[in-house]
Amino acid sequence: MPARGPLETPRLSRRDNFAGEDRRADRRYDHEHPDPLHVSRETFTVRDQFQRLLEAVSPDRPFDLLADLRQRSCRAEIVAAFLAVLELAHLSLVRFHQTAGGEILIYRTGRELQVHELEAIEE
Repeated sequence: MPARGPLETPRLSRRDNFAGEDRRADRRYDHEHPDPLHVSRETFTVRDQFQRLLEAVSPDRPFDLLADLRQRSCRAEIVAAFLAVLELAHLSLVRFHQTAGGEILIYRTGRELQVHELEAIEE
C-alpha cells in the first residue's frame, strides 16, 4: 500500500463559518420564541348578565352578590355582571341590603321590566 501524505481537511471560508453560526442562531431563536398561542377570547355582554341575574334574583330569598361575582370565570365576566347589577338598580328592579358581616344581598322588587328598557341595554 503506497504511503499517503497528511490528510487534508476542507478549509471553510469565513462566509461558510458565519452561515453555520446563522443557522445555529436561527434555531436558538426559534426555540426561544415559539409561535404565539391563539386563544379565543370569550365575550360577556351586560345584557346576558342582566338577564341571568334577573332570573336568579327573587323577592322571596336573598341573592348574595359577592358570592355570585366570585363564581364568575374571569375579570370580563365580573365587570359585565357588575354593570348589569348597576343597571338593575338604576331601573329599580332590585333592592340591596348589606349585612353586618359585609355580604351584599339583592332582592327583586315588584316592578316589571319594560321591553324598551331591555332593548336599551347594550350588548
